[in-house]
Amino acid sequence: MARPRALHVLAFLLPLAAAPVLASEAASRFHCQVTGTETLAGLAPDGGTAELSRFTCRVKGGPLDGFVATGTNLWGGRLRDGLLLGSLVVARKAHSIVVYEVQEVTRRARPPGADARSWEGQGTGVYKLATGVAAHLAGKSFHSIARSAGPGAFTIETVVEDD
Repeated sequence: MARPRALHVLAFLLPLAAAPVLASEAASRFHCQVTGTETLAGLAPDGGTAELSRFTCRVKGGPLDGFVATGTNLWGGRLRDGLLLGSLVVARKAHSIVVYEVQEVTRRARPPGADARSWEGQGTGVYKLATGVAAHLAGKSFHSIARSAGPGAFTIETVVEDD
């Protein structure tokens, strides 16, 4: 009689033990709003203007579900096209902090027919620091796709790279 009960307990606990692994494979979707932007003359690689933007995001899904992120991006180039010169983001949730750096992104205007202000970018980055429920992310890489989502808004889909 003890054996069937042990199997029931194991059947209940096994999905719980696998949950962190499964969660890390799912995409985190960031819903972001630009909170401030300024133009910096002469800072772009071509000597033109750069754009410094600050943003805040709510995260749904994946290993950062429920986190709130704030960050800064520095873009060289035109408004919808450009090269990311630097990006640092801090994400917080009760008793957990994640700091990540986006390292390589190129932003491009969306294809003809899309909103005249729309853009899309693909990139990679690394979790520099992670504590609490996200501690397993520390040192891991990720890839992401970002898209404009209306005036002053954008989304980011981020997936942790397999080791």
